[in-house]
Amino acid sequence: MASQPGLATYALPPIISRLLRRWPDGTVRFITRSSPTVRDLGRIEAFDIGFAEHPIESPASVIETIEVPCVCMLPADHPLAAESVITPAHLDDAPFISLYADHFLHEAIERAFAGIRRGCAWSFMSSSSAPLARWSWKASA
Repeated sequence: MASQPGLATYALPPIISRLLRRWPDGTVRFITRSSPTVRDLGRIEAFDIGFAEHPIESPASVIETIEVPCVCMLPADHPLAAESVITPAHLDDAPFISLYADHFLHEAIERAFAGIRRGCAWSFMSSSSAPLARWSWKASA
């Protein structure tokens, strides 16, 4: 099994644990790589099941698309945490964490935030690294 870091870090470990409880004699070899690497490994059939972000172009594979929502993460005591919906305008000049420029969502995020100032923009190669920025902000406050 191969997966990009976001799913490998948060979503897949409990699923794998349930599978191994159900089939105690089973084994799982699990590797975590970037989505482009997972796609490349899939082309050479290096794993049975893989999870990667779009675009996936592999005619020899069975591909099922799952949707994972984009979210705005805030500390519980942040003034915007009480809002039921947070728009880009709410985040004008707020510290901002995003994915790297080559990520497939980057252009959509840039369009959504057109005209909005972003303070201290952080860019991460993996969504699983983004929570680290919160600790950096707390330490520098």
